[in-house]
Amino acid sequence: MKANEKTTPSFLAGGGKMGEHIRSFDWSTTPVGSPDSWPQSLRIAVRIMLDSPFAMYIAWGHEYIQLYNDGYRPILGSTKHPQALGNSTRETFAEIWPTIGSMFEGVMQGIPVGFPDFVLKLDRNGFLEECVFDFSYSPLRLENDEVGGVLVTVIENTEKVNNYKKLLEINDQLNFAIEATELGIWDYNPLTNKFTANNRLKEWFGLPHDAQVDISLAIEVIAEKDRDRVTNAIQKALQYESGGLYDIQYDVINPITKQERIVRAKGRAWFGNDKTAYRFNGTLQDITEQAIVGKKIKESENQFRTFADSIQNLAWIADGEGWIYWYNQRWYDFTGTTHEEMKGWGWQKVHHPDHMERILEFVKKAWKHDEPFELTFPLRRHDGEYCWFLTRAYPVKDLNGNIERWIGTNTDITEQKSFTKELEQKVKERTEELQKKNLALELSNGELKSFSYIASHDLKEPLRKIQAFSRRIIETEKFSDKTQDYFNRIILAGERMQNLLESLLDFSSANTTELLFKPCDLNVIIEESKNDLYESILEKQAIITTENLPTINGIEIQLSQLFTNLLSNAIKYSRPEINPHITIIASLISGKEIEHLSANNQKEYYQIKVEDNGIGFEKEYSDKIFQLFQRLHHKHEYSGTGIGLSIVKKIATNHNGFIVADSKPNIGSTFTLYLPTT
Repeated sequence: MKANEKTTPSFLAGGGKMGEHIRSFDWSTTPVGSPDSWPQSLRIAVRIMLDSPFAMYIAWGHEYIQLYNDGYRPILGSTKHPQALGNSTRETFAEIWPTIGSMFEGVMQGIPVGFPDFVLKLDRNGFLEECVFDFSYSPLRLENDEVGGVLVTVIENTEKVNNYKKLLEINDQLNFAIEATELGIWDYNPLTNKFTANNRLKEWFGLPHDAQVDISLAIEVIAEKDRDRVTNAIQKALQYESGGLYDIQYDVINPITKQERIVRAKGRAWFGNDKTAYRFNGTLQDITEQAIVGKKIKESENQFRTFADSIQNLAWIADGEGWIYWYNQRWYDFTGTTHEEMKGWGWQKVHHPDHMERILEFVKKAWKHDEPFELTFPLRRHDGEYCWFLTRAYPVKDLNGNIERWIGTNTDITEQKSFTKELEQKVKERTEELQKKNLALELSNGELKSFSYIASHDLKEPLRKIQAFSRRIIETEKFSDKTQDYFNRIILAGERMQNLLESLLDFSSANTTELLFKPCDLNVIIEESKNDLYESILEKQAIITTENLPTINGIEIQLSQLFTNLLSNAIKYSRPEINPHITIIASLISGKEIEHLSANNQKEYYQIKVEDNGIGFEKEYSDKIFQLFQRLHHKHEYSGTGIGLSIVKKIATNHNGFIVADSKPNIGSTFTLYLPTT
């Protein structure tokens, strides 16, 4: 039976939101039973819990049925409340029960327990989070002195501990920053005259790390020439009207080592309500090296300006925004202007008005970048004439990489400009001359095509007749062995001449074929090449396998010629003791992975490998075999003209690719073709 306001026991009165939840909860469905049956010790504990502003929690019975107050609700988070009310602790805190379960059991035996800053990983908002608590588990005893449940009082310290960790982390970061920047730290109390400093500052002042720092001693370490100036700056900073800021550069001299340092002190005075300074602290930075460098830079600038005034070029210096604040004497002599006229953007007065829009657009962009730049333009001379100049500007950066200034020179290029015009005219004339020669070359190419036709038809016919009639003679007539050998030599020479002529025509075709690219299926092309070589494949019992052959953009007739030559070579130069086995495999590869190309090549290539198990060749011949008329074997060992691989290389070049060879004698060869995908 649910509790209502009329039947609510007095010990359940009040308690805020959780009081309402407890009163409206049907406790009869739990092992605890209805509130009117609760033992006196539980009633008293609930009354105390509901009246307490601190987080309190009761786990009753050996089932550890839970009751808790408003102060405890945040500890349960969004995933455990309100489901925890009337439920078992084992279920609600299942993720930490292996840790707290034994504690609860001990309390049920009358042994209280408590810990400060105890860390538990709770899933109270949908994820495991590390929580920190001060807590105590106390036994709640029945009238017979047996323990009926556990009273939990708890204070969550998670935020406090996390903040403390962050504070330690910030402190570590601050100490690291101080160490990394090699700063001296000081802190002065004007009211007590107490002065403290870190070890680095003490070392600079010649003091041991454990020594107290006296303000008068600190003043004495300052170089005499700077002492009054520093003392006055400190007194001013300690006056409320000054704002308390302190920033000064001076020299210090270590009283023991006599080492001199140039330091920069930056600090601030802090004032109370009575406008009296109660603290004055800050940092001390050793800037000796930077100061020396700055001094050398200033000396270098003076030397540069002296040098710039002596050269024939016009020179200038601008700040990082392009505001020109210095010109050399040569500039004023040439333009006939004064410093007042030229400073800042006054240089526009001596530029030709027709070029000003172009120049302004260019320099406004150039000032924003930290790269040197060049620009040409005409400048007005003091007599009103315009001369052409080339300006070169270079940025000078500070230690942080910011542009401090620009240094520029202007060089008179009037004569070169005139020469350029003459050169342009000559180039124009030469171009016209080349166009005429191109026409003549086109005519010559036409004649070459006619010659190719003649070579293809008219020159082959006499060779065929020489071979045919020579064979007929030795077949029908009887000659001595010597004469017959002569005729055989004539036939072989004719055959070689015919092969050479056909190879030359093939090579000419590879050079002159119009580069009409279209999609070519390499599987189809390989099959056509196998058909062309059918007799050779059958004779040698050759095995040809392919894998992953793509469709590429290419010149079909040339690709067919390329693979026919590679397959023919692999069959021809096979080992007599084994059948030729040729494998053609294709894959995609990035240009930057190909050792023959630049590491910056971003193209993608088809890598097509033609591997055989033939006689192979020595590595030193890997390039030679692609040269025209190059043979690695005597013609009586293997037939051929030495042109086939030259054709292959030319066709690869026509396709914007290349081919490489790798081989081992008596093991086989691999020809790798690289063709760009686009």
